[in-house]
Amino acid sequence: MVVVALALVAGLPAGCGKEEFQDRTAVVTLDGRRSTYVLDDGTCGLDGETAFVLGRSEGGSVLQAVVGVDPDDPGRTVPDASGITVSDGAVDLAAFGAEAWERRGRIDPAPGTVERAAIRGARIQLRGTAVPLDASGAVTDPEAAPVEITLDARCDAED
Repeated sequence: MVVVALALVAGLPAGCGKEEFQDRTAVVTLDGRRSTYVLDDGTCGLDGETAFVLGRSEGGSVLQAVVGVDPDDPGRTVPDASGITVSDGAVDLAAFGAEAWERRGRIDPAPGTVERAAIRGARIQLRGTAVPLDASGAVTDPEAAPVEITLDARCDAED
């Protein structure tokens, strides 16, 4: 298992990393509402050129996120190769860069936006705007106002 204890230098998304929280957790703020997700062993880390996070909240909501890492400069993240989906079973909210969306096999425009992505030590962070998706991954209402989303996940080394 690759550990995300890399000391990568990247811009820190606004509002992320200012507080400490338990290892193997992720905090997602979605339109001002904060939720905490548990990250089981092996559900967050660095896999080649992508940092990944998978988690579940106490209420059953599922978090999936990726942050692209520049292969030529491991100290730089790539927002266009990053994305996040939060699903509560009824609604999926997502924000993706075009490259990350294309890697999912999609040819339609990427939903939402990823404005910033960062890896700071054991923290995987992302900020953008999310839009609702249907079960097929299509935007449900192109006229819907996007909502702000932030991710701050802590993935320390495994014991």
